[in-house]
Amino acid sequence: MSDETSRDQGRTEEENILRERYHRQIAAITRATWPPTEIARRLRQEVVGQDEAITMLAGVLHRHLLTLRAECDRPAIPPPSCKTPCLLIGDSGVGKTKLVTEVAKLTSLPAVIADTSQLTEAGFVGSSVDDYCAELIEKSNMSLWLSARGLVYADEICKCRIQSTLTRDVSGGGAQDSLLKLCDASGEIYCHGVTNGPQTSKRYVGPFEVGRLMVIAGGAFGGHGGLSLYDIIARRLQGRRSIGFGTAAPQGLDDAQRRAGVLERVSADDLVAYGMKVELVSRLATICVLRPLTAEQMMRILAVVPGGPVRTTRRLCELMGFEIRLTRPLLSTIVDEAMSAGLGARALAGITERACRRALYEVPQRIRGTRTQKAIVTLGVGALRDGEYRLEWRASRRSEKTPRRLIGGDDAAGEADESGTNAG
Repeated sequence: MSDETSRDQGRTEEENILRERYHRQIAAITRATWPPTEIARRLRQEVVGQDEAITMLAGVLHRHLLTLRAECDRPAIPPPSCKTPCLLIGDSGVGKTKLVTEVAKLTSLPAVIADTSQLTEAGFVGSSVDDYCAELIEKSNMSLWLSARGLVYADEICKCRIQSTLTRDVSGGGAQDSLLKLCDASGEIYCHGVTNGPQTSKRYVGPFEVGRLMVIAGGAFGGHGGLSLYDIIARRLQGRRSIGFGTAAPQGLDDAQRRAGVLERVSADDLVAYGMKVELVSRLATICVLRPLTAEQMMRILAVVPGGPVRTTRRLCELMGFEIRLTRPLLSTIVDEAMSAGLGARALAGITERACRRALYEVPQRIRGTRTQKAIVTLGVGALRDGEYRLEWRASRRSEKTPRRLIGGDDAAGEADESGTNAG
């Protein structure tokens, strides 16, 4: 038996093992306990607001998983194609990427979050749909069956609008032509194996089926050198003598909610007028508009969501050896600053990090060597101004059983600091 034949048999055996493992995973996910309502409930644990988008994606994901399970149960009978490409419209920071990321985590599907602003027509400098397919294959450990049933999120698709140019529009109309292939309910893409990475990196060369891919696109659809989608819809509604719509860009939260209300009346003609191709718009038939987050929702993202900035900072401080507490006035101030910035939930992490920066820098040294007492750091509104914090000490529960061991001068200094309250 030749070495090449042995390698082929090894790859086939590995492929069968991966397929069987994924079959069991799909069967476990698509049980009766995972209807669309259960998928939506799990998504709401990490994504705040956007109930309409969660409901839509829960239904799309449920149908996607059902077709995969049908393939596992009866591989000889191909299930019907339930491919439903979706389009998410919303401002930056409302949760488009977060929602898609949680969908991928929920199912452990191989997923690619692609920045389509770098997408160009095949054969030109820049990324291409070949790169998306190759990344899916790599994330599925070179399993074609697994990667062909993964998820592709085309972010910032609005930046692929058709541009008026004297030369070939490779990053506008050409990029949309490339995306058409991913949205098709049947067909395949030929991967050429071209890579911008090291010459030794492995890339698949050959046909890649796209009929079972779960495809989601998203974008804010702002101006980008022309009229925004909001302006196009508002002008159309004004032509119908609709009341209350203007072309001025909304600034406050109420205006942003009103803007989202206008965007919810989007039609295929509006997207075509914005610069999207008719062929692509017709494939992205399922459209959902994500509304701006309210102050209450921002507060929940900041302090309640498991992956939010406050809980993440608390876990980090526990690793450093102390407990951190952010007062309610500080949390409200962080939310107000984030709302004023107009960047949605993206601004929360940066503002929280700025408030905690001084404490995270100084406290690890101040508590170094302590054993018998636990350090508690409290941050107020002054933390955003100059990093002010309050350091207090509380008797550790295990201090009665575990005697303190002094190791050098730092421990002695720490013991002296523990006797009272220290202001940062």
